[in-house]
Amino acid sequence: MGDLLTPTFLLILLFSTIRLATPLIFAAFGGMFSERAGVINIALEGLMLAGAFTAAVVTYELSNPYLGLLSGMAVGGLVALIFAVAVIKFEADQVVTGFAISLLMLGLPAVISSRIYDSAGSTQQIAKEFLLPDYFNRVSLASILAIALVPVCWYVLYKTPFGLRIRAAGENPEAADAAGVNVIRLRYIAVVLSGVLAAAGGAYLSIGQSSLFTRHDRRTRLHRSRGVDPCQMETDPGAGRMSLLRLHRGSRDPDARRYQDAVRRRRPRSIHPNDPVCPDDHRARRLHRPVACTEGVGDSLPKRKLIEFLPRIARITRIQILIFV
Repeated sequence: MGDLLTPTFLLILLFSTIRLATPLIFAAFGGMFSERAGVINIALEGLMLAGAFTAAVVTYELSNPYLGLLSGMAVGGLVALIFAVAVIKFEADQVVTGFAISLLMLGLPAVISSRIYDSAGSTQQIAKEFLLPDYFNRVSLASILAIALVPVCWYVLYKTPFGLRIRAAGENPEAADAAGVNVIRLRYIAVVLSGVLAAAGGAYLSIGQSSLFTRHDRRTRLHRSRGVDPCQMETDPGAGRMSLLRLHRGSRDPDARRYQDAVRRRRPRSIHPNDPVCPDDHRARRLHRPVACTEGVGDSLPKRKLIEFLPRIARITRIQILIFV
């Protein structure tokens, strides 16, 4: 065992961990902003696929990885805006809409690729000199940006007025609205920012960690071709689901050490518009917050407690479905 844990092996393991964690970091922070604002973004995987496909096409056509990265982030923001309009303006179910976006992004790249390159299987191979640069032949530029994003997101979320409003919009939107904060606009901004960050992680997969976007056997896969082990030539597209799992495991907090305290103290952040609310309180429904409707309930303490915990039970059930799906 001591012969295995050599400095060279540990260094290779460290760089491999950084490389594989980069897209998850981008997507997890994107989901953090969205859920802190009170919107459950299940479409992270679809947003990553949109960013990956767009970045691969633009980089191949323009021979510029930076334009490809920016184009992927822009398309991710646009798809996230569509998701935001559906769940915020039209009050669609957030979970169903998120899965719909992910399913759409599983098939749409193949259709577009078949029209552009006469191949529904993959995009064209990108030359190595047009991929995102690596430093020390190990660490990509996107990995450095992902690591730098950790303190930046913490500072924005906890040390700026924008972060305070984002948290207020998710934790107590009625109080934020009474204080003059435009909760609806903040949620739009948070969801679009979520799409931009998730798409950046997807773009890294196609023009940083690999050199094209390919699809095999009805399952989208990203093909690595930058001198890695042949047994690692393909990877499954579950990065979005893994990011959601890590996001909930860390309680949507950039500082994972606060997880235990957050579980003990934090109230449910949000519910989707289809959860039961008092029919007379349209403003609370518009803000996606539960209002205990006590008509016909009486003053029984167990019944009041049951009404209070219904949103939390619904939230836990959705998370369990997400994990086991």
